[in-house]
Amino acid sequence: MESLGDISNYLWHRLPLILLFVGGYLVYQLMAATRLTDAFVMWTLRKSRGSVTALILYIIGAAAALSSFIPNTITVLTLLPMLKRLDQDFSRQGIGGMTTVLMCSAIYGAAIGGMGSMIGSPANAVLFGALDLFDVPGRDQITFFNWFLWSVPLVCMLTLAAWGRGRRTWRSRCSAESDRSCGLP
Repeated sequence: MESLGDISNYLWHRLPLILLFVGGYLVYQLMAATRLTDAFVMWTLRKSRGSVTALILYIIGAAAALSSFIPNTITVLTLLPMLKRLDQDFSRQGIGGMTTVLMCSAIYGAAIGGMGSMIGSPANAVLFGALDLFDVPGRDQITFFNWFLWSVPLVCMLTLAAWGRGRRTWRSRCSAESDRSCGLP
């Protein structure tokens, strides 16, 4: 029975982190119910103003921002209908091959954004469990705020790196089809 006491003591000690994860899930439910995620994605699409490379940046950025507070998989699933519609619009315009660029942009952004906050990815919870299990010194000093201090610059840097990769993929695909304009549908 002592191990049950140890587990309950550990859970009680980590209750604020558990509540953050539960709060993140509730925030997602609220965003889904109010269709706030759809409005956020539509805003990013309007901001691209006809530039495919800007669209790629905004998709990565939107996925990263959403994924900082809701799970990565849910973020990508939230973006899928919008990305599918964009891909169909590109296809109707005669611009094929956008499926990979659009989907990878969303997946990269979601994976990158999961590092953006303590509750952005379940892997972060595993990290905190491992820090406690191995009794790493200083683990109690990791707060939601100081997680942001190192993660936000990292997420920004990785978002720009993913955008650069997406731009290269788009431009190489676009130059292969030199007879077709490579604009937004």
